[in-house]
Amino acid sequence: MRRFCRQINVEPSLEESSRYSNSKQEIIRKANRSLLTLTVVYYEQKAVATWTFPANCESYNIMEELLTQAKRELNQLDSRYLFNDFIRLENSRTFSSTAFRKK
Repeated sequence: MRRFCRQINVEPSLEESSRYSNSKQEIIRKANRSLLTLTVVYYEQKAVATWTFPANCESYNIMEELLTQAKRELNQLDSRYLFNDFIRLENSRTFSSTAFRKK
């Protein structure tokens, strides 16, 4: 347990607390930057959404929690297409979802 956690027994100094908050801000920044990689290409009868996740584990986990919400919002964005669940491409950080046009 001691190998994986950090224990602070005293009140952190301003410098230490800013270092901890900066690392959390960096995780959130990388996750937000990943949102910019979400692209949807519409074809005549189908649409393909691809999304590349960040490499670091913490940001990856944040983005993984958003997959079902992203699918729901894509379905609401254009009701003519029905998106399926996002599937991770093999040996990749990229997720893909295919939608088919409703009749």
